[in-house]
Amino acid sequence: MKSGTFLVVGGILLASSVAGYIVYKQLITTKKNDESIGKQEDKTTYGNKASEFPAPERKTEFSVVKNASINSVNTRHYAASQAMKEAITNIANKEEENVITDNSAILKKISSDLEDLLK
Repeated sequence: MKSGTFLVVGGILLASSVAGYIVYKQLITTKKNDESIGKQEDKTTYGNKASEFPAPERKTEFSVVKNASINSVNTRHYAASQAMKEAITNIANKEEENVITDNSAILKKISSDLEDLLK
């Protein structure tokens, strides 16, 4: 009985070790591939000689894209905050009975239909 339990536990440990090794090997392989792809993207071949792209050119392009993104986000956030301020002001200043929305007519029709069903 003890030898059967020993074999089962040993088999489970062996299987989990093999699975762990495969996952570990896969992660190392993909990490090495990502690094080599990144190095290849940073360099271009000019004849037989590899030369790097000038770093200032990449940085200025990145900063231009970054600034454009920041301005776009700021503009949208400002417009959204203004719309929210206007909506909150309208809600706070108006009474619920006097508020007419786009769906008011539909709601009145549904309400009258429900009242007719209750009769």
